[in-house]
Amino acid sequence: MVQFSQRYWLLLGLMLAAFAANLWLRAPKLAARERFELRRLVPDLPGWRKEEPRLPEQTAQQLKADEILLCNYYDSQNRRVEFFVGYYEDQQFGAQVHSPLHCLPGAGWTILRNDKFPLPFEHMFGAASKLDINKKDEQQIVLYWFVSDGKVVQNEMDLKIRLMVNAFKRRVTSVYFYRVCVAYQENDTQAGLALLQEFLTALAPRVGNLNTQSAVKSSHAREPR
Repeated sequence: MVQFSQRYWLLLGLMLAAFAANLWLRAPKLAARERFELRRLVPDLPGWRKEEPRLPEQTAQQLKADEILLCNYYDSQNRRVEFFVGYYEDQQFGAQVHSPLHCLPGAGWTILRNDKFPLPFEHMFGAASKLDINKKDEQQIVLYWFVSDGKVVQNEMDLKIRLMVNAFKRRVTSVYFYRVCVAYQENDTQAGLALLQEFLTALAPRVGNLNTQSAVKSSHAREPR
């Protein structure tokens, strides 16, 4: 009788698992949000001069992003802010975002400090990861964050968890990767932080409503199987 009971529950469990898997496979996957042109994201900012340098082909191949934007902005004192956005259409099956925590040391930079930086964007609530780095006589502050399914994700671990959950729920697995860099003089991090804040404040009206405007008409679309 005990052996029969065990077999019964095992068979019932297998049947339920098969039923759940069948429902999951038949469920329509949420289509990726309509991709906008990254170049439209950052028009000229008042008080800033913009340049769009060409990303080296080797670097672009290493990043494996589906779309890339790289801009240098200069303020009235000719101080430069580097702004980068990479779009990855499907993290479930495509390339993985290159984490600055790995690529910066690989490029010879030393990470001196790793903490948070609140983002001043009305429609993108959250914080960026802030890295203080140096290489020989160069010092920089690097901010980076991710946007997945319209939500700001601060770090790599949270991104992996969110993507796993979205993939299981058959939701969007595309990712936007943002990076902002400024150089500063030795022992003058406050000047670098002030420049970052000034730039992000100028950028906010352009990027703050990115995820509410870029794909509203397709955010509820379903892919046919």
